[in-house]
Amino acid sequence: CDALHKNIIRMEWSEVETLLGTDEGKTMAKEAYKEDLPIHLACANRAPDSTIIALLDAYTDGASTRGRGGSFPIHVAAQLKLSPVTIVSLIRAFPEALDRANDHDKVPSDYAQKNEICREALNRPAACWIEDVEKEEYLEKVARRRTQLRQKISELQHAIEVSNERRLKATKLIDAMEPRIQAHDETAKQVDELGKKLSDLEAHKSTEFSKIKARIFERMEELQNGPSEEEIKNRCTMKRSYMQGVQKQYEKLMNRTEQLHKDLQAIKVVHSQHVRDLIERGTHEQEEVEQRDDDADSI
Repeated sequence: CDALHKNIIRMEWSEVETLLGTDEGKTMAKEAYKEDLPIHLACANRAPDSTIIALLDAYTDGASTRGRGGSFPIHVAAQLKLSPVTIVSLIRAFPEALDRANDHDKVPSDYAQKNEICREALNRPAACWIEDVEKEEYLEKVARRRTQLRQKISELQHAIEVSNERRLKATKLIDAMEPRIQAHDETAKQVDELGKKLSDLEAHKSTEFSKIKARIFERMEELQNGPSEEEIKNRCTMKRSYMQGVQKQYEKLMNRTEQLHKDLQAIKVVHSQHVRDLIERGTHEQEEVEQRDDDADSI
């Protein structure tokens, strides 16, 4: 037999429960030894309630499996008058066993019980137990569903809160980035304007360069096709003579202008003197007229 059966036979219940907490122990709970599963042996050795419940948790179908003598675990528990917790746990795991006899033609309720709870549990119809179990399973299912829904609602609320926080952070980030975006747009606009100016400057430079290049070619052609050195000397002599003549005419013009200026100044002096004479003469004549008027008035 395996370790689980050995520990049950030795009634080392703490070792049994520890082993049932492992995957290996759960596998052993499904294996029979001399027609009995571990749960049959545990009931036969009067295992504590916690061990029976651990065996049912590891392998619930063990309660619906016949062992030696065609007995279900509930037959063994009822025959040995185990605790109400064990009796009720085995009934709830497989209520139909209450109506099924073993090889001795005994049903679990045929075994006398000292405990009233055990007696009532064994004598209660299997249909009632099935109804209760189904109802409790349904209620447990509903409770689990409610718990799952509450958990889901809580997760959704948390997700909404996280989403709102992220939205607020995103909004603040957008608000903070707005001036930068505007500054970037302004910079981009300035860059575009500078690019346009640069393009215009490049075009202007190209045009001017072409003009300069053309002028250079013209000057080179002039130098190549220009007059001889003798002709240049003659032209320089003619230009010098022309400039000398112009210089003389300019000097004559300046002398004439200076003379005209002197004559104009003299005319201004004469004119001023003439005006003063006229004013004095007019004043004198006015005085004479007034004197005559005064004399006439006195006569």
